[in-house]
Amino acid sequence: MFCRKKQVKIDTTYKAHEKACTDETYKGKHPNRFKFDQALIPWTAEFPDYKPVEYTAKVVFDNERCAARPDGWADPRDFLSMEDLYLKRKSFCGDITKMRFPNRGLPRNPMGRTGMSGRGLLGKWGPNQAADPIVTCRSPVTKLLHMVAIRRSDTHTWAIPGGMVDDGERVTKTLKREFGEEAAEKSVDMERVLNEIFHENNAVLIFQGYVDDPRNTDNSWMETTVVHYHCAPHLAERLGLSAGDDAERAAWICIEDDNERFRNLYASHRDFVVAAVKKFHEREAAKQRKKK
Repeated sequence: MFCRKKQVKIDTTYKAHEKACTDETYKGKHPNRFKFDQALIPWTAEFPDYKPVEYTAKVVFDNERCAARPDGWADPRDFLSMEDLYLKRKSFCGDITKMRFPNRGLPRNPMGRTGMSGRGLLGKWGPNQAADPIVTCRSPVTKLLHMVAIRRSDTHTWAIPGGMVDDGERVTKTLKREFGEEAAEKSVDMERVLNEIFHENNAVLIFQGYVDDPRNTDNSWMETTVVHYHCAPHLAERLGLSAGDDAERAAWICIEDDNERFRNLYASHRDFVVAAVKKFHEREAAKQRKKK
């Protein structure tokens, strides 16, 4: 599915969630989280006074899948009514059947406490799988790498133009679909450009795993597949950018200088891009050595 060079090692280590314990996303329009010492994040830590704020946003309930809304993007509020479907889902963090509270309870965040129970702004119980395509090009003028980024309409921060993987959808399809919906103009020629950029031989897997996302809760969390696609300047020139419904802007931003947009990328996106840049330079250096 993805091109994996020998030097590309997939990072499967999960750092403690820091943003998942903040009110970065929920601040103002939603309840704040229950605050506690980060030393008590692990479920193994004794914490009898832990009282997470229970919250699922109205937008989630309004889009839950039911008989009247079979195409809803959110799970039913009654977890037990969809337990069989939940058990068929996959998680990069391990066996999903073991990520539950005792006695067949609700899903339990594998990284620990977050200060909020319920689903918050996330649609699915347990892992919510996303796909994040990093599309880059080297500037013919500055020789520095740039990436396509969108400015999110909810947090007003710059981010990778990715999105959620639908149940049963191949991640490779999601990567191209979400990029097209979030950042690209709609035209026949643009479809040709995207097909070339998102060709399987141009895909380098950067990361698969848990995401330190400010939307995470004790019962719902983000996981993602991050793939790097590098394109030549002539393709970048043909790639017309246009912000989708969930974005305010779409633009090329430099990822090899200390500019504010790159420095403050959403959630863990900067970490993913830094890893992609590092592995890109390793591949380029390997090509140069072969030429000698």
